[in-house]
Amino acid sequence: MKLKLHLFIATAITLFTLIPLQSQLYNFETEVVGWNGSFNSSATYNATEDALEYVRTNANNSLQLAAPADPATVDATAKNYLRINYKNLGGATQLRLKATSGVDDNNTSMTISTTTGYENIYLNLSGATAWDDASEVILLQFRSGYTEGEGAIFIKEIEFFTVSPSELEDFLGFESADDGEFGVMEPNANGNSTVTGWYIQNDTHWAFDNTTVKTGLYSAKFDAAAGIGDNKMQGAGSSSPANSKLDLATGDWYVTADVYIPAANTVPEYLKFNVKDPSNNFTITLADNLAKDQWNTVQSPTITVSSENIADGYNLISNGRDTNSLMYVDNIQVVDASTASSKDNRLENVSIYPNPAAEVVHISTDIDSNISILNLAGQTVYSTQAKSTSTVITVSDINAGVYIVSITSEGKSYKSKLIIK
Repeated sequence: MKLKLHLFIATAITLFTLIPLQSQLYNFETEVVGWNGSFNSSATYNATEDALEYVRTNANNSLQLAAPADPATVDATAKNYLRINYKNLGGATQLRLKATSGVDDNNTSMTISTTTGYENIYLNLSGATAWDDASEVILLQFRSGYTEGEGAIFIKEIEFFTVSPSELEDFLGFESADDGEFGVMEPNANGNSTVTGWYIQNDTHWAFDNTTVKTGLYSAKFDAAAGIGDNKMQGAGSSSPANSKLDLATGDWYVTADVYIPAANTVPEYLKFNVKDPSNNFTITLADNLAKDQWNTVQSPTITVSSENIADGYNLISNGRDTNSLMYVDNIQVVDASTASSKDNRLENVSIYPNPAAEVVHISTDIDSNISILNLAGQTVYSTQAKSTSTVITVSDINAGVYIVSITSEGKSYKSKLIIK
């Protein structure tokens, strides 16, 4: 089988907005398509698995799988993500991509684990050194903990593809909380402003969370257990991605957010969204009898922005009513009061459950809508025109992985990541 080149014209999606791209996909359905074991390893086709079988041939703890020099060279300038569909029975604990582009470099790596079935893993190549031109040699290194005589690594697909930066609504919805590993909370739950758009400095009150969310896979968690007082997480700082910036024109604005208070906790005093340059405070006073164990949409008073606000940053601030105050925050929206249109034009009152899902997904909306499920290469794997506000979709026949649910209706849209197990 030859190298497959697929041209995907993808629609805009929320967490990772795909631009028109050429996905470079190696599929090992019948042969190894030019990949070979270049160091301490062998690569052969396994007909039982319909996959490339990759095994260690000596006791060195690092082995390399080499990409074919022909027929294709991966364009590292355009393709900034790597996906591998694999089963790791060999005990390897690290995957490293090593490429030669004028100079030899180890590029970038990620932690992996032993698996019992096939899984997709994603490696963000955007920050990899020397990954900036048409790479002449590409090596995949499975390293550490993998010794001679252990089980094989089976690979069904290797794909290089393009992903563009997150949109503003992703940052305000905390959907950039992962660091290139789709659907996986980044190791530093306090965030990294260069990736997530948010930074939490010397503060244990705020963190990203993936256990209690309104939409998508992430929210922000405020916990007053560490003490009372104004505590903040900072967004859109000088080192944050450009798309995280907020530009408010002169006029009247207000802020809405979704908040969730667990039954066992007290309600914080307020939630404040502070916009800088010039400073404007959107303060939402939280009633102490706010409904618990459910999501509530709360809104600030309208304030007048007297001069154009090109925010170099904004802060999310709260204070506990006592040290038992705890709150989850999702979907911050900054709304133009004159038109009642938010900066992200989001379709409201959408529910998707369960997530992750194995058999079926329930999607509910207030109005009829178009629903699509896309993979991370921008391909539509399911679509329907929902004539009901409640739709049940069977996903058991869709390969396990991370997908994007895209819902559009009456000029508004809603997108969310969906994990299929």
